[in-house]
Amino acid sequence: DADTDADTDTGFPCLDDPFEDNDGFATAQPLPANAGDLVVRNVDEDFWSIVVPENTRMTIDVLHSVALGDIDVELYLDGVEVDAGATGSDDETVELANFSDVPVVAVMRVFLWAPVPPSSDPCNTYDVVLTPTPLPVCGDDPFEPNDSQDLAAFVFPGVLSGIANPMDPDFFAFEVPEGGAVLADLDLSTTPGTSLTLYDPSGNVVDVDFFAAYDVETSNAAEGVWTIGVEVGDCVFYDLDLQVIGPPSCFDDAFEPNDVRAGAPLLAEGTVSGISTGPTDPDFFRIRVPPGRLVTVEVTAATPFQQVDAQLTNNNGTVLLDAASGATLALSWLNESAQTRTVSLVLDALSCAESTVTVGFVDVDCSQPDAAEPNGVFGNATLLGPLGSMGGLNVSPSDRDLYRLDVPENHRVTAIVTVPDSLPFTPTVSLYDGPDGNIVDSDSFGPAYDVADVNATGSDQTYFVEVGGPDGCTTYDMSWSVQSCSLDDALEPNDSPSQLVTVVAGDDLVVNDQSDDYFFVGVVQPFQTVTAHLTFTHALGDIDADLEDPNGVDLPGTTGGASVSNEENVVWTNNSAVPQPVVLHVFLFGFQGCRVNSYDFDVTFSPGPTP
Repeated sequence: DADTDADTDTGFPCLDDPFEDNDGFATAQPLPANAGDLVVRNVDEDFWSIVVPENTRMTIDVLHSVALGDIDVELYLDGVEVDAGATGSDDETVELANFSDVPVVAVMRVFLWAPVPPSSDPCNTYDVVLTPTPLPVCGDDPFEPNDSQDLAAFVFPGVLSGIANPMDPDFFAFEVPEGGAVLADLDLSTTPGTSLTLYDPSGNVVDVDFFAAYDVETSNAAEGVWTIGVEVGDCVFYDLDLQVIGPPSCFDDAFEPNDVRAGAPLLAEGTVSGISTGPTDPDFFRIRVPPGRLVTVEVTAATPFQQVDAQLTNNNGTVLLDAASGATLALSWLNESAQTRTVSLVLDALSCAESTVTVGFVDVDCSQPDAAEPNGVFGNATLLGPLGSMGGLNVSPSDRDLYRLDVPENHRVTAIVTVPDSLPFTPTVSLYDGPDGNIVDSDSFGPAYDVADVNATGSDQTYFVEVGGPDGCTTYDMSWSVQSCSLDDALEPNDSPSQLVTVVAGDDLVVNDQSDDYFFVGVVQPFQTVTAHLTFTHALGDIDADLEDPNGVDLPGTTGGASVSNEENVVWTNNSAVPQPVVLHVFLFGFQGCRVNSYDFDVTFSPGPTP
């Protein structure tokens, strides 16, 4: 019988099925149409050949009773493993997507996983179910054929727009001068099985990236023809930004001679560029810092591969601040005296580098109390409402700040403290579950410090936010919220594809980790692109989004929607000849129990009007 559930017949004692001998790749047998009650033994594995038609995704389920013997499977194409199933369940699933226009033959290995000696011969029976699903036509791009390093398409640096699928990787060849640099970025959201690989002229792997954002780079490169490969796990339309940067050279800039401290040119607030620094050509600049002001200096090399050293010193050459070598450096110094002081900026480099310097000044004054003072002890902590923000606050080593929040049961409290990037002093933000309570969350890494907790005590709870611990006077802004774990918006219920709400824009919508949002946003016509743009506060919860069909299945080729910023852009292009209804799925990533966040979104279609 060819039953297709997991109630597999035991058939003990196990005897060979009628399809032996199929114990290896060379003797693989075609999978029979009636693939039920097949037998696999510890000393007698099964190998089956399976034809996958053109433009078809073949899903293969191997059904068995794991209690009678754990069956695992592997799927091969041209001798290379493309998928495997080893879950320890009654159903092992593997699949192969054939995006080509000709059928391919895959080989499936079926075997028993069991810690038994080879002389032992346990066995089990199993059924195989094939489920073919038509694939959209992926198509070829203008660079074909470029499916291997040997067939790499020769290109010039720039943005390359291509199409790839698991059976059709793309390789590009390009020239790099001696000592040059390569920087490549693949504009594609995380797609399983995707990689971006950089090869030197000898074919050796120099850099590889398996995760979005996919980027590879190298510097001080050997002269010759380099290659980059795009290998993907699905049909994707991508942009590859390929940059080749020539080696830097030293030159006399407009500030020479400034190789010594004496007579160094004066830098005012603002930006100067075209500074050339080399092994025998250091650069000195003077900066006058008024009393009570913080000077900030940013040094940016002309390319990411150039390295510059930077120091701030006093007139005697004593180092006030030393920045490690890099392509982007930030230094700052606070003049705590009552007089204007002159400091020197010293630039150096082990090899030629061109850079830009930006000088700024920040007023930092903790001598005057801010709007929330006095709030240095728990007893006079500033009482905050359930939602709000304050700016222009300050904290110093001798003056911590405390804030009180009353949090009902089954609510989440969140506080976010933001310190200007230009300030060198970093506070520590802590959240207490009472004046004599424990620290339940703490953050010492800025510039945005966020703390949060869920009141699951069964009764109302008073929390305190403490801002303290900087090495010097620091200004900051703070926002906070107290939100119900079950908070939602007026468009509910829209928690599943069966509860779609038809909208193409919305403000102040709410998603929580127990209730996703689904919106029907329209029908995308052939060769039309749909873009969903979402904005929110990431620190309150990481909102992600996807574009799906009305059954909740991801649309192949969707990009974006899974960043770690305050916005998400999700894009899909209909490359078929059939109109496609599209659903926007909004959800919170990575949080369980009580996480709520609000967001705005809008959907646009191009070219043409919204369907």
